[in-house]
Amino acid sequence: MPWILGVMFLFLTGACAPTAVSHATAVPAVPGASSSSLPADTDALFELEHLVAVELTIAPEEWDKLRKQQHDREKVFGASCLDGPIERPYDYVPATISIDGGEPVAAEVRKKGYVGSISNTRPSLKVRLAEPYMGVMRLTLNNNQQDASQTHQCVGYRAFSRAGVPAPRCNLARVSVNGTALGVYSNVEPIKKAFLRRAFGRDDGRLYEGSITDFRAKWINTMQLKSGNSDGGRTHLQALVSALTEPDESLMSTLETILDLDAFITFWAMERLVGHWDGYTNNQNNYYVYHQPDDHRFQFIPWGADSLLGDPDLLSRFQAPESVYATSLLPRRLYAIPEIRERYLGKLHELLSVWDAEAMLSEIATLEALAKPHLHVSAGAFDKGLAKVRDFVRGRRKTIEYAVGSGAQPWNGALRSSPCSVVGGKVSATFDTKWLSAQPANPLIAGRVDLEIEMGGTVMKFSASGVTATALEESHHKPTVGFFSMQADGVLVMLFVTIDTEQFRPGTKLDFNADASAMSGLLMNLDMKSGSMKIGGVLGNGTLELSKASVDEGEVVAGVLNAELLLPAYWLDRQPPLKK
Repeated sequence: MPWILGVMFLFLTGACAPTAVSHATAVPAVPGASSSSLPADTDALFELEHLVAVELTIAPEEWDKLRKQQHDREKVFGASCLDGPIERPYDYVPATISIDGGEPVAAEVRKKGYVGSISNTRPSLKVRLAEPYMGVMRLTLNNNQQDASQTHQCVGYRAFSRAGVPAPRCNLARVSVNGTALGVYSNVEPIKKAFLRRAFGRDDGRLYEGSITDFRAKWINTMQLKSGNSDGGRTHLQALVSALTEPDESLMSTLETILDLDAFITFWAMERLVGHWDGYTNNQNNYYVYHQPDDHRFQFIPWGADSLLGDPDLLSRFQAPESVYATSLLPRRLYAIPEIRERYLGKLHELLSVWDAEAMLSEIATLEALAKPHLHVSAGAFDKGLAKVRDFVRGRRKTIEYAVGSGAQPWNGALRSSPCSVVGGKVSATFDTKWLSAQPANPLIAGRVDLEIEMGGTVMKFSASGVTATALEESHHKPTVGFFSMQADGVLVMLFVTIDTEQFRPGTKLDFNADASAMSGLLMNLDMKSGSMKIGGVLGNGTLELSKASVDEGEVVAGVLNAELLLPAYWLDRQPPLKK
């Protein structure tokens, strides 16, 4: 049973060998791009063999303020989530930074993250330096919270670059704050003007960031203008939205004037090749688009590449074919056109020429050696994560060759109606159990719980229910109360509530909305027959009250839980029957 928890938290807690290809030399040959427009010494900061040492000093009260800042869940996921760009709730605080043992210099630091990477113990960080270091003025340090292997981002972005897709450079960093080691982070090149000059030769176009959004009317309200003149408003975005409403006969001719179609097809195929399920084409998330001033066409840039290289998609209600992602409107429209569908499959097969498994395995070995002495995860979780990535890399060519050889597969997933959340049900529980250092073999008989879960107006019926309390490796050692219930049809319903250690004490009462940085709740459904697992919703609009709480072995953990189950509106969409 513990493997279930591992799967859940690894993906949702809400990726010096001589044959290694240098990421710095893998910048795509984009027409008009000029590598000389960015100082060459920035390459050294992103060399794969270089483990960057980052030591930050921040006033303790400022650090506490920074790490506990959080999004307003109602604004991010509520009924009005498409009304406009999500305001970032993170403030820069003054700091000093020493890089690779150098003299400390002044800097500003803020928290970063959207959903899955959020943490108030090891937050992802953005750093602005007061003076350049090796030609760099900004650092983006990602906490790898969803990647036990510590390899996803660097290996993934390098794969995109080898395919000619503009992608950030990346290596690993060991980060400490006020002398406390936080473990291994990914040092990812920020998508700022310096990146645009390196990748496209110019930085004066409009750059937008997309998070859980698409090129549809109203949806583009949430895209954030990151750089470029705002005088033109969203005219260019609206042109792409309008083009996607045209009939198939005129779609291509219109799109060619707005979008670099060849480049997009490569980007699209690479997202599927590396299994970037949380990117644009599958999850409408984690991407940038740059409107180039030279030809006035959009180019896509990958981002948020921490869930790929074998990570399963636990969010989608539809199982995507191995050969394609087409959830978002742009790939969906294109895939419906036979000519483009064949062109896409041809590109996917062509990209196998840059799927250099030996080079990728060498990169993984380099990252493994660098990360191992500084891990914030257990050696076991690290090794399992690495094994999963290696298996994916070794087997991907054969999987894609078979998928392409089988011909174009139908895309049957319903067009998503809205990413905004709705109330899908509610949960109430009164429980008591004992704190254990490890998850029991059969949690269905652990503790005592009076649990009621209502979904869609129907109260679930269970043949057995149990409750556990333990600190799991996969929940980053935070106390986790787990509720386990078996349905008659063989579906195991699992509800996990994770609480920050400092809040895990008798008398604590936490609100799932107001205290989102200190507590989270997630419902999972596991079909024991097929092994299929999906998220059933997140907890919100409710509270957890602990009457007893201790992390001492065998001590009682007890309390009351009352909350609503929130889920994206599109989870309620009626899926069409599969085509034969």
